[in-house]
Amino acid sequence: MKRYSASELRQNLARVLDEVEHGERVVVERRGKRFHLVPEARVKSPGRVKPFFRLEDRRLLDGGWTWTWHRPGRPMRLVIKRARMTGRRE
Repeated sequence: MKRYSASELRQNLARVLDEVEHGERVVVERRGKRFHLVPEARVKSPGRVKPFFRLEDRRLLDGGWTWTWHRPGRPMRLVIKRARMTGRRE
């Protein structure tokens, strides 16, 4: 284990960080307190993540929904608005 004072660390920061990166245990002392420099564990990428849910109705994404509440003691209900007719009837 290597020990450095705060001023030594400032002068040799790059070298000390390289030592820590290569597994060396490093302690920095400043005003009677000790600080241990430890590299952060690398987090592996989870890769492809399965979707939490599957969207069945495109209207939900387009904002074609709302919540309704009728009276106390009853749960709210999801209401999906009906699709609008784009063509004219003759």
